[in-house]
Amino acid sequence: MYIRNSNRYVVQGRERSVLLSTHKRIAEIIAKEIGLNLAQTDCLIKGSIKPDYWRDFPHHYGKERHIRKYIIEARMAYLEDNATEALFNLGVALHYIQDAWVMIPGWQMEHGWYEEEIDRAPLEVDLKKMVAVNLLNKLWRNSHFHILEDCKRQYFKIVKRLAEFERLFRRGFKGYDGDFIEEATLNIATLKRPSLGSPFHDFNFACRISLLVALSIFLPKTSRDLQNMLSQLRKEYKKEMIEAEKALAEKLIELQKRREKLKQKGGIINIFRKTICDINIWINKSRYEKQNHLLKVQNAYYKRAKLLAHRYENWYIVEIPELRIEEIAEYNRGNIQSIPK
Repeated sequence: MYIRNSNRYVVQGRERSVLLSTHKRIAEIIAKEIGLNLAQTDCLIKGSIKPDYWRDFPHHYGKERHIRKYIIEARMAYLEDNATEALFNLGVALHYIQDAWVMIPGWQMEHGWYEEEIDRAPLEVDLKKMVAVNLLNKLWRNSHFHILEDCKRQYFKIVKRLAEFERLFRRGFKGYDGDFIEEATLNIATLKRPSLGSPFHDFNFACRISLLVALSIFLPKTSRDLQNMLSQLRKEYKKEMIEAEKALAEKLIELQKRREKLKQKGGIINIFRKTICDINIWINKSRYEKQNHLLKVQNAYYKRAKLLAHRYENWYIVEIPELRIEEIAEYNRGNIQSIPK
């Protein structure tokens, strides 16, 4: 059962990793950043606190699979215009992310003090500066110097990775496909925290990572890069289709002219040549009427387009522009129809 105790819930003697109020606070920060309304913010908050009622403890480690699952489900729901489910699933993923950034497991005696300090921690904009201040030295006075310095280096590496991810996001991940974005998002979400930390470190890294994951989830539903590439691909294949129509039409017209000349010349050899010409006209006109020359180009276009879109479809809605045979201007079709087989 849940027992109210000093602003934290205790579940059968085991405390949570992060206070509900901290999860709610981070959800509200994210909601403001991505422009959610009150109802949407409420959905995100509900997802952010729900895992504490599922009793699937511990939350501070071993939840990487859950994080990945709920992030992917959040993005899929968003692509399907189900904002309520997207925000709830995102909230669940962020809950596990935030709990994973708490250093002290919930069953340790110091945890009550530690999580309350996390709840009161100020939001820092400059993570690099926060790490440089070296708060670890104050909290871990008895730790070896090399351990403190190693943790500090690890934090700087994480700051660099987060900054790079944010830079790519601000550019709309231009030049990167959906596979890359999905993997980059999941990698950020499942970053391992260094062995030493502080309430300031835990809150601010958990908050920043949560925000970056949320921003990735709510990227535009279609990729401008992909749609531009598909549009250009369609232009190329439409041109190829027009050329195929023109080439076959001109070939048939040329065969018809050759047949007429052979008919006028007469003679055994020319009769044989005319027969060969008749066969060629029959074969090529059948192809023309069945539009095989256009279908070949059309099929090649869709095959190429699907191959191009494949690496985007797990993170975006893919809209392959239609290439219709009916759009192709019929080159001398009236003259072709008049050619007897």
